[in-house]
Amino acid sequence: MTQYQHYQPMHMALHERCFPHTLMEGVWLWSVYSEEKTMYFNGYLVQTGEQEALITDPPCGGPDVLESFAALPRPTCILLTNADHEREAELFKAHFNIPVYCPEPDTSLLSHRPDFTYQDGHTFPGGWRAIHLPDQKTPGESALYHEGRKLLILGDALIGKPYQRLSMLPPEKYRNPKNARLGLQRLQELEVSAILPGDGDPILLNPTGLITEAIRE
Repeated sequence: MTQYQHYQPMHMALHERCFPHTLMEGVWLWSVYSEEKTMYFNGYLVQTGEQEALITDPPCGGPDVLESFAALPRPTCILLTNADHEREAELFKAHFNIPVYCPEPDTSLLSHRPDFTYQDGHTFPGGWRAIHLPDQKTPGESALYHEGRKLLILGDALIGKPYQRLSMLPPEKYRNPKNARLGLQRLQELEVSAILPGDGDPILLNPTGLITEAIRE
């Protein structure tokens, strides 16, 4: 699918995960570590065409990080899964001169007005589809799903913690935790081969059952 090579700056060992690196075919990951939350905040670059890609929930964006994208497919848009994952979207927008998409219910919660909004079922380049998850931390919380590759990108719906497991956010993050669990049941309908959370660690092997387990706990 891709002709692009793994980007590995000389100081990668000192800044593990800070620069985009190959996670799987056509998907690159970069992260910033949160001391407060004791986990990584993740951004994904997902190839959508021969030389195009989309970005989700972009975290750190210093000049050296932005420059590292030059060796990768060029981003054509930024997708936010929720308002709290606005992160460095404006910096990436300005650098690449590309639009930002946000779930329509979260528009008023952003620091900057998005260029476009999307709702449940909206399709994006490369075969990605938005799945709205009701009663979550923000009203517009959405996941992104690729049916062909069975890949699932999450925002705050579930976090990749503890290692190789999924968890909901603490109960105080929800208006109604019970309703939040019910809202996540939509994810149980999906067949997934890998789960790429916006927070925590990606799960690339044996994700079957982890969503159900997280919702039940």
